Amino acid sequence: MPRATNVRPTRMELLRIRRRIAIARKGLRLLKLKRQALILEFFRMSKEAAALRSDLRNKLRRAYESVRVAEMLVGPLRLEYESMRVPNISPLGVATKNVMGVRIPELSQSGAFDGAEHLLEMPASINQVVRV
Repeated sequence: MPRATNVRPTRMELLRIRRRIAIARKGLRLLKLKRQALILEFFRMSKEAAALRSDLRNKLRRAYESVRVAEMLVGPLRLEYESMRVPNISPLGVATKNVMGVRIPELSQSGAFDGAEHLLEMPASINQVVRV
């Protein structure tokens, strides 16, 4: 809120106000650049999330189909037994990324599934489920 009370109409006051206006304009320009960078980052992340969501949906559909086929071929008890033997998947890593002074979280998978030796012991129908 501007303080217009007790403003003296002197040259020094005019110069001081001009400096404050120049600083405010620079600040506004920086804020606009920051907003633009954040909007670009948001749309990039949005496109990436949509692509990952679509990929996940396709993988889940194939996985459910493989589970149904494996259940028909080896039976539900054997499928459940083999599912208990599958090693755990790697955890997600969370890091932060700095975009124009705003911290944005980034998720990353720290490793890939390495159960190749375990897959040799299972029937082919269950191997297909684990690979998907």
